[in-house]
Amino acid sequence: MQPQLVVFGDALIDLPTSGHLEFRGFVSGSSLIVATAASRLGIPTALATRVGGDFFAEAILEHLQANYLDLSLLERGPEPTTLAFVQTGGGQTRYAFRNQGAADTLYQGLQALPSSARALHFGSINLLFQPAAGRILEQVREGRASRLVHFDPNVRPTLIPEREHYLEQFQEWLRLAHWVKLSKEDLEFLHPDQDEAEVIKKWLGNGPQVVVVTDGAKGARLYRTANSLEVVAPKIEVVDTIGAGDTFSGATLAALLERNLVTSEALLLASDAVLLEVLKFAVRAAAFNCTRAVCDPPTRAELDSWLL
Repeated sequence: MQPQLVVFGDALIDLPTSGHLEFRGFVSGSSLIVATAASRLGIPTALATRVGGDFFAEAILEHLQANYLDLSLLERGPEPTTLAFVQTGGGQTRYAFRNQGAADTLYQGLQALPSSARALHFGSINLLFQPAAGRILEQVREGRASRLVHFDPNVRPTLIPEREHYLEQFQEWLRLAHWVKLSKEDLEFLHPDQDEAEVIKKWLGNGPQVVVVTDGAKGARLYRTANSLEVVAPKIEVVDTIGAGDTFSGATLAALLERNLVTSEALLLASDAVLLEVLKFAVRAAAFNCTRAVCDPPTRAELDSWLL
């Protein structure tokens, strides 16, 4: 089946701590999780990235194939795979990346976007490295006129040496997006000590038609020019929050595609009731992900049968 969604970005190995300087590896990457979540929810999805030549890359390929992702936009090379070491504790998550010369940062974007694609997703750490960033943005610019563009910055401060330069780039990324999703923590990095609604009001006049802020157990808030909406997260026993935000993005894209909300006009005309359905679906999927260890987005059958 031809892909309806193209996800640009990172494919890497997460190594969360299991003890003092003890790590266990998992296939991950913000964009890879978004693609996995959308595919598990029934959306034909292609991941546009580059995979290297080491045994980590073999694990990534196995994951993509097991989750029925379209590999037609996947590039191969001899480079190493990005490694992301993750430490949690004290109410925060810290990352240490090893990605110099890594495969996913060298994405070339040589394949044309499939005509079947009705939505594009971009964001995360690959926007910080060339040539991947330039090629991703070029393809998004070319595709946005006829496709929905969903953007999640997935801010990682340890990879941002010059905050002001990052903020300048962020304005360009905003202009390309129709729908923006970011976490409360992302927003606090971008605009510390500023009112959320006021910041987003300015963004809505600079490109996107919808901005969603996720806020952990508090749920999510959706802003559009006319008004805002809010959905509270279901009460669950949290096992792990890794990948919750990316699962949220994948579920959002699935819900938008299913409702044919893939043009600027469709988003403008969408009722509050319909957008609330999208938001509730995404919050529910993210919450489900948090009930399992590491990152494990739900399938459609799992989410439909999940009783809270």
